[in-house]
Amino acid sequence: MSIKLLFSEYFEIDGDVLDAYGALNICIDADLPLFIDPFLLFSSEKPEYTELHDQIVNHLIALKELATNNPSVDARLFQFPEVKQNWLGLCKWGNVGKGLGPQFAGNLIKAFNGFYSNFGNETISSSAHIEKLTLVGAGIGRDFISDFTTNIMLEFLLEYTQKFCT
Repeated sequence: MSIKLLFSEYFEIDGDVLDAYGALNICIDADLPLFIDPFLLFSSEKPEYTELHDQIVNHLIALKELATNNPSVDARLFQFPEVKQNWLGLCKWGNVGKGLGPQFAGNLIKAFNGFYSNFGNETISSSAHIEKLTLVGAGIGRDFISDFTTNIMLEFLLEYTQKFCT
């Protein structure tokens, strides 16, 4: 019996085909300790990646508007669960990570009404950056920022995957 742990093995696709497309040959059994870095999207020379960063920032600005204009805002709008289908992140077993839940949502709402009330209107740099969110609460690191980024760019990832499959 041969255990097929890699995407290419399980679906019987030549790994070179994935490499040529620019896709990651994921392990289908567990998360890989890899992350989607929004700052790399921001600094990319590929317009589609910088556009993704802009979409992420615009989503945060929309959340900030919700948080500051509505004292009874639904905190679930500020939660970003782990996107299990990408197999990126940190999980001891499998690919079911924590994501950004109620504690993050509460901290983000509080931050938008306080310390980060100027998010999107910064004067120090030419653009807002979501990397500020690492400061929103204890334990918010690269895995959680990657979860957030993956949620916002999910449509792009789905289209990228669909294009490869067809």
